[in-house]
Amino acid sequence: MFNQTDNLINLLKPYGIAEEEAEIYLLLLEEGYLSALAISRKLHVGRTKVYRILDKLREKQLVAQKLDDLGLKFGTTSLLTLSQLLTRKEAELATLKNNLSTLLPQLEVVASHAKTKTKILYYSGKKGLEQVTYNSLSAKGTLRTIEVYKMTKFLDDNFSEKMRGLFAQRRIHVKQLSNVKEFKNWTKVKEFASTYWQARYIDPKDLRTTCEALIYNNVYALYNFTGRDVFCVEIYNEYLANMQKQIHEFMWNHAKKMKLLSPYGAAKVI
Repeated sequence: MFNQTDNLINLLKPYGIAEEEAEIYLLLLEEGYLSALAISRKLHVGRTKVYRILDKLREKQLVAQKLDDLGLKFGTTSLLTLSQLLTRKEAELATLKNNLSTLLPQLEVVASHAKTKTKILYYSGKKGLEQVTYNSLSAKGTLRTIEVYKMTKFLDDNFSEKMRGLFAQRRIHVKQLSNVKEFKNWTKVKEFASTYWQARYIDPKDLRTTCEALIYNNVYALYNFTGRDVFCVEIYNEYLANMQKQIHEFMWNHAKKMKLLSPYGAAKVI
């Protein structure tokens, strides 16, 4: 029973219901209307705190109150109220998305006036790699990459496919260099592979790709894998990024072209 309760509490959290709120909500759902004193005794929580939590649940319209011969009691409302919570969350998310297009340009103006034009950020693990990859969505026009493996080697397929869809949506062209002579089909995002992705083969005798790089705007990012451990660094410096773009372009012009064999990413050296 305790395991089931813990599981339900974890499932309720994404709806904005705190653990203490979920405990009282589930108790009322199971036992029906109870007084604050009864809730306090059953959950071993002070009555003042119980009232405070009940107020939060009432604000979320998850709990209602009634007055009977024995005094004020509290119980759960319709289970459909959870759907209303989801609707409110969706509305809040839509508002955030709409505001983001206005907020980002303003923040970029503030950032452009920063005293220092150079910063170095460090990340580690899968979440760090996801963040570095997500940051590259700010690339303007072209994202230059040096790759050892495909994205899905260390990132979930769903995340990787979502990123490819966003690259296509934002019309970001990816120019990828690697030591790989041939690719099998690796994506379902046909628009990205057929329109926004180009790959070229560079002989490992000329450059052995032992770590991966992203170059865009004023950013030069590097990440390396040791087993399943990932270490990433982002360097924000206009001069360094421009030099790395020139180096990448030089290697690109000397690398062998690859022919796209299918809209799902299969390609090989011409």
